[in-house]
Amino acid sequence: MQPSDLSEEEQIHLAIAASLNNNAAPGTPGPSALSPPAAPAIPAQDDPAYLPYVFGTIAAVEHPDAVGTPAETARIQFRFPDGQKIVRKFRKSDPVRTLFEHIKASHPEIEHPFEIFKFRESLLRRLDETVDHAGLAGMALTVDSI
Repeated sequence: MQPSDLSEEEQIHLAIAASLNNNAAPGTPGPSALSPPAAPAIPAQDDPAYLPYVFGTIAAVEHPDAVGTPAETARIQFRFPDGQKIVRKFRKSDPVRTLFEHIKASHPEIEHPFEIFKFRESLLRRLDETVDHAGLAGMALTVDSI
């Protein structure tokens, strides 16, 4: 395989690997020039790096207020560290991840990874549960940095 047959990203990895090989001590094997970089290891749930890792997997997506009957929607209040409060409506069938996506998109001034708490319970650990299953309808949630 020729370098010109590779994607731009693969060419960059090839160049980095070649650079690492040039900086290695003579006789020291370097990483294979064509092997893809190793995927980052997912931290264990009890590792302090776990929550920031999970937060990094969340995209910034602004979601409009949900429309529907009270049986289908949930009003949720968010309290921010600066004292600001907002109330949004989400579908009860939305995953908890939707709340994080919306806050991430609508509050770009929050520069550090944040957590949303239901009382003192971390919702980053419940991203795939629905708003209804997590019991978030009518709740006042706290947004705070990790």
